Amino acid sequence: MINFFNKKKIFIKYIPFYMTIILASVSSTIQPPHGYAMTFSFIPLICILFWSLLLGRYFGPIQFFFIGILTDFLMGTPIGSYLLLFSIIRFITLKVKERFQVTFFYENVLAATILILVFYFFNNLFLYIYYSKVIISDYFLLNIISTILLYPAFAVFFYWVYKTTSLEKYYAET
Repeated sequence: MINFFNKKKIFIKYIPFYMTIILASVSSTIQPPHGYAMTFSFIPLICILFWSLLLGRYFGPIQFFFIGILTDFLMGTPIGSYLLLFSIIRFITLKVKERFQVTFFYENVLAATILILVFYFFNNLFLYIYYSKVIISDYFLLNIISTILLYPAFAVFFYWVYKTTSLEKYYAET
């Protein structure tokens, strides 16, 4: 069992997954000011979109399963809601990556901006179906805008981690 954890390749290959879990956990512990609960950026979405656009199918469905379930527990939403939303976004992200060949940083940011809007559309649709309520408020719009504006900063950091750890050699095409 110890030899399993001693392999550097295993750890480095799952850095995107570990970073997403850690950042989702940390972001859920930050308390917003009273009355501004929906104004914080949705960090798990930022992580998922970046790594999906960069790694494509290598950021696998099992990792999405664990991230979705953990996000459901951390955010206090019905079990499986973020799992479903993340699965839909993963499918759409992979189609966008294959169709438009997203390779440059600016293309990544533009694709992520559109995908963030798609995510919030499906999120609002889910809220309407599950709770029979449509949420359109200034705070919800502020949440969308803050997520879009925070994405490039996280993308720079994640791209630096990607280059520093040489993740591309662990995800070679076969």
